[in-house]
Amino acid sequence: MSLRFVRDTVYLPDHHAVKTTALDGNNVVPCVTTRSALMLLGCGHRDDPGRMVEKFEHHRPMIESAAAFKHRNGQHWQSGAVIIDEGDLCALFGFSGV
Repeated sequence: MSLRFVRDTVYLPDHHAVKTTALDGNNVVPCVTTRSALMLLGCGHRDDPGRMVEKFEHHRPMIESAAAFKHRNGQHWQSGAVIIDEGDLCALFGFSGV
């Protein structure tokens, strides 16, 4: 089944990451975008959580595509979360690393 994303974006201060939720049928799939991925998309070291969420929302279609790809390929953490990092964006969309 494909993922259906929910608009519930939150900043995770303990992880310096941004999380959204997707649904696969009745299963909840947390999708976390790391700081390194957000920096690749234009965030700086000094950007506050609001700016990181703003960059996430601006690039949401790309991030959702990366999460859906990883989900389809069974690339989850033990918790069931899909983690999008810098390497994923480089591999899937041809970005150069930070």
